[in-house]
Amino acid sequence: MNVTLVLGEYARAAEGRLDVLGAGWVTTGSPASFGIGILFEAQPGEFGGKHTIVLELVDEDGQPVPVPDSDQPLVRVEGEIEVIPPPGHLPALPIVVPVAFNAANAPLPTGRRLEFRLWLDGETSEEWALAFSTQPQ
Repeated sequence: MNVTLVLGEYARAAEGRLDVLGAGWVTTGSPASFGIGILFEAQPGEFGGKHTIVLELVDEDGQPVPVPDSDQPLVRVEGEIEVIPPPGHLPALPIVVPVAFNAANAPLPTGRRLEFRLWLDGETSEEWALAFSTQPQ
């Protein structure tokens, strides 16, 4: 399955499409608001299955970024997608499943390199990561 992630200010998945506004930033302040858009593209032969997904925010060492004064992860989203052809879908074409996640006023640690990392069915890839930096305080 092909996966594309986009980091922006706001993301929306609706009617089989993905909208991302303010995409392309690599530096932000704190607190920060952001949207992450994800496109899962399944090829023929990959249809009909359910897949678990996890999106998390990690630091330079790959460790989850905690909520301030806590051991709980600041961003960890778990879910499931199902790849089902819509009515009238031509069997030779891929299926694209859009997913969007938004957060507002997240208290990100300042002066750090962070990364949103996606896991699909317990596996990840360097291509499934969105790196960015936070401004020093």
